[in-house]
Amino acid sequence: MVAVAPSSLRLENVSGSQQAIWVGQSFRPVSLRVTDSSTPANPVLGATVLVQGAMFLPSGEDENNEQNNGETSSSNHAMQVVLGSFQTTMVTDGNGIVSFMPSSGGLYRPLDVEVSASAGTTSLLQFEFQQLPAIMTGDEGASTGKARLPGVEGTSRIVRSEPSLVRE
Repeated sequence: MVAVAPSSLRLENVSGSQQAIWVGQSFRPVSLRVTDSSTPANPVLGATVLVQGAMFLPSGEDENNEQNNGETSSSNHAMQVVLGSFQTTMVTDGNGIVSFMPSSGGLYRPLDVEVSASAGTTSLLQFEFQQLPAIMTGDEGASTGKARLPGVEGTSRIVRSEPSLVRE
């Protein structure tokens, strides 16, 4: 076994880095690989990976382009509303792999989730995930995080289709 300098660590996405889910569903795991800077790259066993994330109100949900909390703004956007955050540290396996589940913080509402992962002193990856409103028919309200289909009255029932998922 050979020690690898923190400045030589490289972090790469393996799977799950782009996801959109409906409210009430769970994100799939995200897998990352840590390698050294040699050519070809070698997986690094025992490297520490720091994952930090935050859940925000979706862009534009609480914003009005012309007025924000009584203040007029034309090109400046209000700061995002943070609803929660998470952080975890993991250690790579023999293949240089770590996996984590993006968190919705148990919030049952539309969210934007921003995550950053870092290894060593120079390697950083950033990801954005979305939790989309569930589509409901009937009398369900927006307060439950569900979008109502216009022109549909009567008994509530779930109408679902899979959000488009972009895969690497």
